[in-house]
Amino acid sequence: VEHRDGSRETKWASMQKTIYSLPALRELLEAANRRYLEFLSTIEDPRNGRGKLDKLSQTVRQEGRSYPGFNLFDGGDEALFRVKDVIATGLKLKELVVTPQLAFGHLA
Repeated sequence: VEHRDGSRETKWASMQKTIYSLPALRELLEAANRRYLEFLSTIEDPRNGRGKLDKLSQTVRQEGRSYPGFNLFDGGDEALFRVKDVIATGLKLKELVVTPQLAFGHLA
């Protein structure tokens, strides 16, 4: 708002309900949507990690054999994931269960 004395002041003003107000309304709504999407992007969603954990802990059946899933509350299975080499190479579960020691939750 520009006053008669030449000073300026920023205030919220009600918008008229005319077709001429649409560009300003569009600008306000785009800004509101952008802020909302930025807010949503900061929220942590545990479902993705939960699904991966469930898949890791499930028993796998392959070619007539079953391999138990990992139990991260078990000391042996937890120690496997604390080894730097395993974490650095990014091995997959199907690559780890090839050796019988790992397939049954025991470390050699």
